[in-house]
Amino acid sequence: MRNDRRHHSRPAVTMREAGSPKDHSTGSLVLSTIILQGIALSLWAVIALAAWPFGLWPGYTPAAMTTVMFGGHPSAELYRAAPPRRRPAAVLALAVLVASGVLTSTVTELLLPGRYDAEELGHLIGFLVGTPVGAAVFSWTTQQPPVPGPVRGPDE
Repeated sequence: MRNDRRHHSRPAVTMREAGSPKDHSTGSLVLSTIILQGIALSLWAVIALAAWPFGLWPGYTPAAMTTVMFGGHPSAELYRAAPPRRRPAAVLALAVLVASGVLTSTVTELLLPGRYDAEELGHLIGFLVGTPVGAAVFSWTTQQPPVPGPVRGPDE
């Protein structure tokens, strides 16, 4: 038996229907990123203070990675619920993060040439600055209206 009902295309699920943080503005996403980075840095401060009497230093690189992972959580939630153009937005946000890490690492190396861990310190500073900026770029890019594709004529 054939079903004669026409199948109407269902509209795409909006970010609000998907339970995403669409209600978040770019400012609130950046603010939550900064707060989570502060929590990660305070955890690393406790670890450093606990290890310091024993002559151990956890290093800057694990601290930078932890702050990016903590701070990237709001952006990850937005990525899960964002429309299909989220991939180029994520690539752009990661490019901003890497560029800020490399730039501050280079500047720190130039300013502190004799210090052995200047490059790691520069990465930490760059990731602390770059994560909120990358989150803002990602949020702004996903909230832009889609760009219409090329108009196709009857020949194509």
